[in-house]
Amino acid sequence: MEYIDRIFYRKINPSDFKKLYDIDKPESGGGQTYLEAAGISNDSIADFLSYAEVSDSPLNGEERSIYTFNAHVLGNSGQAAFIEFAPRKGRNNYRISRQNMKYKHPAWSLGNGFPEPLKDSEGVYTSDGNFSGIIDDLLITIIRTTYRRYYAGFINVHKMPEPWPKGIGLESMFEGERRGVLRTEEKSIEFADSLDNPFGNIIDTPLTRQRETDEAECSRPVCFKTGLESEFSRNRILFGAPGTGKSFSINGDRIQLLGKDNETDYERVTFHPDYSYANFVGTYKPVMAAQERKLPADKDTQYVLSVLTDSSRAAQEKYDLLFERFKDEGLTRLPVLLGLYTDEAFRTRKQDGSDAANDNSVERNHGRAIRKYVRLISGKEKSSDIAYEYVPGPFMRVYVNALKNARTGSPKPHLLIIEEINRANVAAVFGDVFQLLDRGDDEVSEYPIQASEDIKNYLAKELGGEPDAYSTIRIPDNMFIWATMNSADQGVFPMDTAFKRRWDFTYLGIDDSDKDIRGKYVTVGSKEKQRIEWNELRMAINEFLADEKINEDKQLGPYFISRNIVVPSDGGSEINSERFCHVFKHKVLMYLFDDAARQKRGRLFEGSKKGQTRYSKICEAFDEQGIGIFHADIQNRVKVWGLKL
Repeated sequence: MEYIDRIFYRKINPSDFKKLYDIDKPESGGGQTYLEAAGISNDSIADFLSYAEVSDSPLNGEERSIYTFNAHVLGNSGQAAFIEFAPRKGRNNYRISRQNMKYKHPAWSLGNGFPEPLKDSEGVYTSDGNFSGIIDDLLITIIRTTYRRYYAGFINVHKMPEPWPKGIGLESMFEGERRGVLRTEEKSIEFADSLDNPFGNIIDTPLTRQRETDEAECSRPVCFKTGLESEFSRNRILFGAPGTGKSFSINGDRIQLLGKDNETDYERVTFHPDYSYANFVGTYKPVMAAQERKLPADKDTQYVLSVLTDSSRAAQEKYDLLFERFKDEGLTRLPVLLGLYTDEAFRTRKQDGSDAANDNSVERNHGRAIRKYVRLISGKEKSSDIAYEYVPGPFMRVYVNALKNARTGSPKPHLLIIEEINRANVAAVFGDVFQLLDRGDDEVSEYPIQASEDIKNYLAKELGGEPDAYSTIRIPDNMFIWATMNSADQGVFPMDTAFKRRWDFTYLGIDDSDKDIRGKYVTVGSKEKQRIEWNELRMAINEFLADEKINEDKQLGPYFISRNIVVPSDGGSEINSERFCHVFKHKVLMYLFDDAARQKRGRLFEGSKKGQTRYSKICEAFDEQGIGIFHADIQNRVKVWGLKL
């Protein structure tokens, strides 16, 4: 469960408000582009930002650090942006950097309801009236949760709102100078992603003890229920006609689910007729064995390596065991070394043994980044021996990563994307995993399945413990399975009703995603030149196919021709004619000739002066006539524009 453990709050004054809207900036340029975080002790700031990335300040003699963190928009957490806290030069306080019209965090923007100043007669923001009645009671807030997340928001009232829970210290935000960092430790406050009231259920148990209780519940070999919430369905299939943008749409949703730069928490696989359960879930396969060469090492090095490679120990335990050996020299190397062997978070210490202000995530990430290179020189050499090992498929790899994350107390989504799901026999590919797709209200598999011996051994190897601890398995609530399906393809496998009912289907209509190709023109034909709008031609062809009783799933989607061809990269309206005509002949005309309008060739291509029965002659006719090769109904629906000179 995600709880609130810190709240930063700061009343906005007129000077702050001017910076947010670039009011009264010097004509020569420059001016301050930050909000003050004054009146709050440096220790409180450092404590509040202990989950942030830490870097040294460039200011001479400045011992305080710069903190950078990604803050979600409270109530609209799909939006996020970085915030930087930096020490002010020559002053004993911090600043919230780069907060003006150009760089303002979206939580404090008009789009999310943040107030704006008055404007003068020319529509320019003004400070006349000193913002009276606009910012009298305006507080910016940043909430930190036990999932190591930050949420930025604001409130504009003079006293604590009625729905907010009483008796947990929130009243202090509306007293005195109205600035500080509120620690919520005596009780446990569940976090709710709501701008108006981010406070969920209140549990009387102190936060530390409640977190220990939650972690104890997840201390089993497998934790399936993390409490992760998402607006997206866990099992979903996007389907529609060819070229409707199914893969493009699902990739956009992936970024929204996982984050823009997240390339580690998902896998993408494409089904095909020969795809099998062994490919998808995993199986024993012959692999080239590797022989280990013993490298010389002193006893101290051997001990360090034995701790680092001990799969029975948690990352924190490894750090604590090795702390004394590294504290006198190379203490900063210890998180890097641990990062080579584990993705688990752990608390770090200073040389005197006190807790460090940050979790050294930068060093851990360095270790993780060079992990694969260290393995290349790990002292193993290839041999010609063959051994059999369990080789996991994409389902099992994502499944294991989701289960590893479920133990951390900071759950995040893990995603498996299946392209062209109906191009394989899904009943055979999923096998008994099919049963796991039935999820309960908590988004965990409602009915577990018995794990095979090879799966039990593999899970024990990856997750620790004994194989018998994994006798039954379920899909956890932080694992998402998304797929695309094109029912127009020939040779696809049918899905039975039992399989279909376990998915949420989303249909992409033939014109649902055509916004980007509207108003994009191309010139076709050599003897009869015509400048036409591609989208209008596409819809005219579809209308003709519909009139001929040809199903919608056989018609042309907006991106049947690739987006990079029909959406000019320069942002203009003119499509490259040579590229378009080449693809149109060898993709659109071929598809219509061989598949969609196979039984209607004579009518569809009735305008072709070189005949309607041979594909090569239709292409030749298109080169000369352009859209004149089509039936008159199609030509009449397409407007021919003046040629661009």
